[in-house]
Amino acid sequence: MSYPAGTLFLAEGDAARFGRRVTAWRALHGVEARELAAELGMHPSGLSRIEHGARAVPVELARRLCEVTGLTLDGDGVSFSDTGTLPRAPSPAAAP
Repeated sequence: MSYPAGTLFLAEGDAARFGRRVTAWRALHGVEARELAAELGMHPSGLSRIEHGARAVPVELARRLCEVTGLTLDGDGVSFSDTGTLPRAPSPAAAP
């Protein structure tokens, strides 16, 4: 994939950690890769490559993923929050 000159990317190690957190978030919330990819306007294979650390992650895409999922980027990496916009399945702890 080609990006415009000046595009900022997550550092390689941060991108790999971010991809693992996206995978964990999807598993935790029961969200299919194709559903998340559609919300982001990308092909599921591109999301898979991010999740497996095989694709560079532009900062703008990382921000969009954070907006949709509620993940956050901070100085220590990636963490979860419950502010995402994509509907999620209730967590097992919340089940009656």
